[in-house]
Amino acid sequence: MLCSKWKPERGVSLIELMVGLLIGLIVVAAVGSVYVSTTRSSADILAANRLNQEIRALTELMNFEIRRAGFGLDAGEGSVAIDDSGSCIVYRYQFDGSERNAGFRLNAGQIELKDGGTLADCTSGTWVAITDSGMVAITALDFDAGGSACFDRITSNAIDCDDLVSGVLVQRITIEIAAQLTADQSVAVQTRDTIRVRNDRVF
Repeated sequence: MLCSKWKPERGVSLIELMVGLLIGLIVVAAVGSVYVSTTRSSADILAANRLNQEIRALTELMNFEIRRAGFGLDAGEGSVAIDDSGSCIVYRYQFDGSERNAGFRLNAGQIELKDGGTLADCTSGTWVAITDSGMVAITALDFDAGGSACFDRITSNAIDCDDLVSGVLVQRITIEIAAQLTADQSVAVQTRDTIRVRNDRVF
């Protein structure tokens, strides 16, 4: 008669159980970290895209408006004025048979659009905010006409605008905007764009 020895089943020791639990926790923590990082990265991308879209739409509006300066007016009249701070521009053109004064300025973290008033200053007229400070804070706005050029009417040669007596002023306005999300100031953007005013000033 064959006799077999009975061997008791061997279980998992406490140390092996703890090592297994530790490895499991490490794996779970790694997966959780990747998930959180991916979610945060996606949120940052969405926030940056939202800010870029806001500033792009704002820049397109400024381009469209400022290019119209001088339309329908006497070519010898001034149609664009930038204040000494560089953060405000006022321009004028004919609209529906009447002269319209408009402009853009930075005020308390918002960009405002002007309607009415005069070309002489950045305080007259009605100013309405066109950016939402609850979502986007405009930290800088600068207008610069340094890219403008003057040409002699007879020779067509470029000359110093201070020496211009009879010729054409070709106006180019550079706009620089710096902005950040109000809820997350680490999400920021800076843009620079140059506009060619369509209606040259003739002297």
